Amino acid sequence: MLIKSIHIIVLVVVIMLNNTDATLSADFVSNRKNDLFIIFSTNEVNDRGLYSKTTPLRIEIPGETWSFGLEIGSSGANIQGLPFKINSQGLYSRWFQGDTLNILIGLMNRKFSSNEWFTYNASSSRVTYNVKTEINELTLALGNQWIFPPGYSFGVDWIMWSLPSSKTTSTVISGTTDSTSDAKLKKYTKLSSAGTLRFYYGFSF
Repeated sequence: MLIKSIHIIVLVVVIMLNNTDATLSADFVSNRKNDLFIIFSTNEVNDRGLYSKTTPLRIEIPGETWSFGLEIGSSGANIQGLPFKINSQGLYSRWFQGDTLNILIGLMNRKFSSNEWFTYNASSSRVTYNVKTEINELTLALGNQWIFPPGYSFGVDWIMWSLPSSKTTSTVISGTTDSTSDAKLKKYTKLSSAGTLRFYYGFSF
């Protein structure tokens, strides 16, 4: 799996980044202590494709050991080549284990919707659905965060675990459903943050 290969590579990068010069690393702690808040946008990669997001935005209050954040807003996303709309809200915190390494703990609510989602039935005929999936999930992540003067910030959540509770509703827009198309609908609309690699970038003030 491509995502597993990516995780192996990024774990090696984590080890390298956390063995950088101590003087350089000390600046990240100071910058985190001195800033009042950070505004981030994110991109995510997982087994179901790329979530291209300029929003939802994340607003984070940094601290020496703990940072606290809010995710809120809506955005467009591309999941397995198909367009989705995401509405998201949630609270999270980061527990820093040293200079940049941190553990994220968050509780998120995300709503995915699309009126263009399609798959194929056993006769290879196209079936188009109006799909709505709502997810409530407890998320844990291991990552790094760097804050550079004069206010640039960049971070990566390398590995994410998730305990999701999801509900999907769908209506057929066109085509004829059968057990094959229904099975694909159930499989490919079961979304969560598990296995996600997240990049986030923004400005600190």
